[in-house]
Amino acid sequence: MIHKPTYHYSNGKLLITGEYLILKGALSLAMPVRYGQSMEMLEHNDGHVLLWETQMLDNNWFDAKINLSDWTVLETNKEDIAVSLIKILKAAQQINPSFKEKLTGKKITTKIDFDINWGLGSSSSLLSNIAWLADIDPFEHHFAISNGSGYDVACARSQSPILFKLEDSKPLVEEVDFDPEYQDSIYFLYLGKKQESSKSVRDFLQKKEDFASEISAVSEISKEILNAGNLKGFNYLVQEHESILSSVLNKRTIKDEFFSSFDGEIKSLGAWGGDFALVSSHLDRERILQYFGKKGLKTLINFNEINILKEAKV
Repeated sequence: MIHKPTYHYSNGKLLITGEYLILKGALSLAMPVRYGQSMEMLEHNDGHVLLWETQMLDNNWFDAKINLSDWTVLETNKEDIAVSLIKILKAAQQINPSFKEKLTGKKITTKIDFDINWGLGSSSSLLSNIAWLADIDPFEHHFAISNGSGYDVACARSQSPILFKLEDSKPLVEEVDFDPEYQDSIYFLYLGKKQESSKSVRDFLQKKEDFASEISAVSEISKEILNAGNLKGFNYLVQEHESILSSVLNKRTIKDEFFSSFDGEIKSLGAWGGDFALVSSHLDRERILQYFGKKGLKTLINFNEINILKEAKV
């Protein structure tokens, strides 16, 4: 008997506005990206074992053999990843008790089509795919194992940018159009330092302030940035957002600290200090690359190259 493989795909993500304050209810702008993670499940012969393989950029990155009887790792090349994977699978099974039976005697292969160090959502796209496989709500699954906002899970399943807000601990998601005419002047710069977002979240949630005025201001910026008619207006909003978060986190902005001479604006994305930064400038790509290249930063991706809407319109 030939079994048709089960296949799922989830998008990666970028959080454009609202980092940190999203955890306290700020309205935030996020976008799914053209990079993501696929999952394929096939039958294999050993009924008590789940075989797992993850490929990154077409190269084998992780593999594990998991005993489903007691959720133990029989073999793996990355013990910490295997333990994290079991935690995600067990959480799904607690929501849907029949999920383990579905995994019995299966081989699952996931494929990540971006560098996992980029922080574009390898974990959230995996969680989304597992939730699909388990036939459970992805947000319920997410909140069972994470203290993050869940915007990344929303992006995993959206085909357009979103406005995201936590209200009474429940995610509110609105699909929006964020496809600015000046997007040729917007880039995403990889800073070469993958941040541990879960630690950043924990540290921020320990702050006692409610940040009511800052949340209100950032929420307004999230809406206004959708309607910024030109690069000058966009850059003004970026600068305002950075100033607010600098005050909240008691940290210098990335531009002030490292790139003060840059002709344009630079905005931290996600956990400050790593992953990607947004760069917006009237300078052409070659001149921008020259500036950051002198500082050892060479991965610069244009908005057009990462915008999922471009793929959807083809």
